[in-house]
Amino acid sequence: MQVDKKYKLDKIVSTDETRPHLCKLFFDREADGGACFVAADGQAAAKVRVKDGPGDKTGPVDPMALVVARKMIEGASDIVMELNETHATVLLDITGKETVDFSPRVNEPAYPQYAEVFPTEPPDVLLTINPKMLANLADALGSPKSVTLGIRLPQNGTVPTMFCVEDGVTVTPTDDDQARGVIMPMGSRLPADAAEEDA
Repeated sequence: MQVDKKYKLDKIVSTDETRPHLCKLFFDREADGGACFVAADGQAAAKVRVKDGPGDKTGPVDPMALVVARKMIEGASDIVMELNETHATVLLDITGKETVDFSPRVNEPAYPQYAEVFPTEPPDVLLTINPKMLANLADALGSPKSVTLGIRLPQNGTVPTMFCVEDGVTVTPTDDDQARGVIMPMGSRLPADAAEEDA
């Protein structure tokens, strides 16, 4: 199995040991014949396509395999693993002579039915958000841990916008007593910016 080193699925694997089924990554094959790596923590889930390897077995994978591979593999953009019935083995060089084995893949609890939460139909609205900007906006609203998001669908040719308010507050963006923010889609501008450029 081969996965791009830029993917950090271990970042959203659950650390709650009372939910062991979410504490591992999951290697799986999809209906179209491709393969994927999945991670989830009960609130978020991520799935990336990977290159399937001959003999790789589906099932759980210790997330530390990705962590260690990113630190130890230099000069390569991909992480290569061999996934047999019992272990996940990270290949640290192209010869395959230097390897690191990770915890057994046997007697693990069943992984959740993740495929049910990933949409199969095209989205109605697409918004591209800078994650750092969203985090900064949450801080600005006094809700660094979380915010409540709402999407205003486009009308009369306008672009869709996403607004956010303090976590735990009813989403009513017209309430002047609320701390609230607006996220403009990537590439769009606030009206004032456009006016200044046109002047």
